[in-house]
Amino acid sequence: MVGHDYASAQMAAFELFLEREEYSKNTINKYTFYLCRFLKWLNEQSMIERMITEESIGSYFESGKPTQSSRPDFKSNQAAIYQYYRYKTGCQYRHSASKNSLKKSIDSELRNYDQYLDDVCGFAETTRISHFNTLERFFIWLFKDHEFAAGSITIPIVQQYLSTEIKHLQPVSKNSFISKLRSFLRYQAFKGKCDPGILAMPFTAPVYKLAGVPATFETEELEHIRATYDLNKPTGVRDLAIFFCFTELGLRASEVANLSLDDFNWHKGTVIIRKTKTHQPRIMPLPQRCGEAIYVYLKMARPESLSRTIFLRFAHRRGDAMGREQIRGTIRRAYARAGINSAITGTHILRHTKAKSMYENGSSLKVIADVLGHDSIDTAVIYTKAATSNLQCVTCPWIEVTHD
Repeated sequence: MVGHDYASAQMAAFELFLEREEYSKNTINKYTFYLCRFLKWLNEQSMIERMITEESIGSYFESGKPTQSSRPDFKSNQAAIYQYYRYKTGCQYRHSASKNSLKKSIDSELRNYDQYLDDVCGFAETTRISHFNTLERFFIWLFKDHEFAAGSITIPIVQQYLSTEIKHLQPVSKNSFISKLRSFLRYQAFKGKCDPGILAMPFTAPVYKLAGVPATFETEELEHIRATYDLNKPTGVRDLAIFFCFTELGLRASEVANLSLDDFNWHKGTVIIRKTKTHQPRIMPLPQRCGEAIYVYLKMARPESLSRTIFLRFAHRRGDAMGREQIRGTIRRAYARAGINSAITGTHILRHTKAKSMYENGSSLKVIADVLGHDSIDTAVIYTKAATSNLQCVTCPWIEVTHD
């Protein structure tokens, strides 16, 4: 049995393990709390220490016990138990071990769909991942304990999902879900697995892509964020270089994550962006501030590693390449330090700000589209709405009305 003494000893040892891995104190407190709940469940199931396996962890999450909390808490719960498994075994937890038959059937369908998006549609990896994750959440909600069946997707079911599970999302985000679902249904109709008639029916109100104004930062806000990086720490040096990749080069998070040592021509002062959303590499001039920040990081802070990727982790797998989420995480933490509105968490606002700055300084829409890696000039038109200062040159004085 997993008794109180055993649980206390495990939690203390796990806490030391997390400290060595350089987790924050807040994360350590959360992870040990979730571990306590997991060990309590083991005790209730009469599982001894040797039963801490992929199967027992999978059974724990399938039991419904962890799902009683909110989705962010559930994800933290998962992360905590997966790290505990790594601490106990020295191996990464393989998610496939915990999949029930429903998850496996959904996964199989989505893997085939992902191959279709890659081979036939030519979608970028980041776009395919977005499709996969969005549709997986919907299918798990829809089918629950039933086998996956594309023919079961109906308009009322989609409308119910929109009005309950994702009612908190903005119309643009809801429309993004609809777009992904339509794409999947077209694929299923092509295979003869669902009625093509469903595609002719409206799911939700249209959202016009030029209806809104993209959010941007003012120059003072960018400088305030920049000032929050602690250059006395290696992570601060690295994260500032990442920040400039967004603000000076206007890159996407995936493009920053994929930057390689081989992409920089220091003699010519250029950088080539290879893994792009459009599958077309683009060569860009390397701005001075961005180049200097990357140079300092490479010389003074970058961990030793065989990886050719520029930005590497310092903790949790030191020397491994950072992924898109780790790159985004550095920006989110900078926003938090600078006191930026908590509703702003993404990195695209930095791209929007770069585009607005270029337009206000006289760059054409063609140049902006090329720098940001857009397929069409039409995509860059939206940035003219953000450059409000340029509207001053086309405004007329208000007609003065005098009374006799």
